[in-house]
Amino acid sequence: MFKHFCGSISLFTLVIWGGCGGGGDGVSANPPIATSVTFSSCAVKPLLGPDNYRSAIMDMRFEQPNDFTADGKLVNSFEAVVPVINKIDCVGFDTVVFQTNIPIDIATGKLELYDSRLGAFNPDKNIPKDFWRLVEYAKNKGLKVFIKAIPVNHISDLTICPSCTSSEFLLPSTFSTTNFFNALSSYETVLAKEAEKYKVDGFYVGVMNLGLDTTQYEADWDRVIEQVKAVYKGKLIYEACNRCTAIVWNKVDIVAIHTSNVFEQAPSETIAGLSTDTSILNLVGDVQRIVNLYQKPVLLDTINIGATGKSTDLGAVLSGAIPYANLQPNYSLQAIKIAAVFELLGTKFSNKVVGLQWSEFMPWSQATWIQNPTNDTAWRWHHVQFYGFDLLNNESAQKKLSEYFVKPWL
Repeated sequence: MFKHFCGSISLFTLVIWGGCGGGGDGVSANPPIATSVTFSSCAVKPLLGPDNYRSAIMDMRFEQPNDFTADGKLVNSFEAVVPVINKIDCVGFDTVVFQTNIPIDIATGKLELYDSRLGAFNPDKNIPKDFWRLVEYAKNKGLKVFIKAIPVNHISDLTICPSCTSSEFLLPSTFSTTNFFNALSSYETVLAKEAEKYKVDGFYVGVMNLGLDTTQYEADWDRVIEQVKAVYKGKLIYEACNRCTAIVWNKVDIVAIHTSNVFEQAPSETIAGLSTDTSILNLVGDVQRIVNLYQKPVLLDTINIGATGKSTDLGAVLSGAIPYANLQPNYSLQAIKIAAVFELLGTKFSNKVVGLQWSEFMPWSQATWIQNPTNDTAWRWHHVQFYGFDLLNNESAQKKLSEYFVKPWL
């Protein structure tokens, strides 16, 4: 039942990007380098309840030993990521979602923490060594923290989503669901035990595992959740698409709806027009259906609104199929669409929507080869990071979010 509508989910939002470790071939003509973020003052946050979430997703998948900031720090190190968390706090977010991977060998379904291919960038797929130290830092700042470990192909970083329509998600006949759920149970238990130690507020048991989140696998999910609950006392979360019906949503505390690029795709360029756009009204209706069906608090998750303000095939830019110079920002349109999310939250979305999760802050985009590109591949990544949906390098988006974060939304 998923296949006829999952094609509307952006493929790129289901690929958790990875810094490719530098470089590329071919020197290109040099367009102006985009300016890194600066921010003059911090948002004054209104008091919200403990069960409301203004969340920034932060990409923290694995160590990147070849990628350094301009001042020589490893991009996912404590020293490099602390300023990113400070920025998230300053913009007005009250929750940091530490997004990481559960790397799966799709040939077997087993956990695979090392990419053994010759020449593989970032072959070690364990979480960054400073991951939990950074979780502790965020908690000590008074931020709420979620752990979002996404089951992915250990080579491509594509989400394990067999009912997604694109051929990239196809799993070989050798993929074992028994191995897959064993991997989830064992690895999530390790992560959940640490999450409990640091009093993490929410923990994802799965993310967009469409086709595996059905009644057929209910007993497998029960086992995974039982193992996690044995070591972790916080809220459990599962994320699936807005058109989905997922058995796992019955078993968790918070329903996360993968919002993706719905607002980007909407053609209107005014808040009034967006409020009557068919795709957005469909999302509103889907949220109400899910609220009525599951009777759980809802997060609008993985909200992607890039600097162009419209849906863009970022994967095609990275591959070179679309010239990177074609990717140009439209910050005013992006600001309108960011505003529309909040305005619709206040007027059309159910009061069961308890949080907005914005995608995303990418500490690895501070790598010198991205910030100061010297070849064609690096220029493509530079443009995608500055003009895609990376919020770290987009001061305009930060300011618009702050305008709403100082108001008592939610």
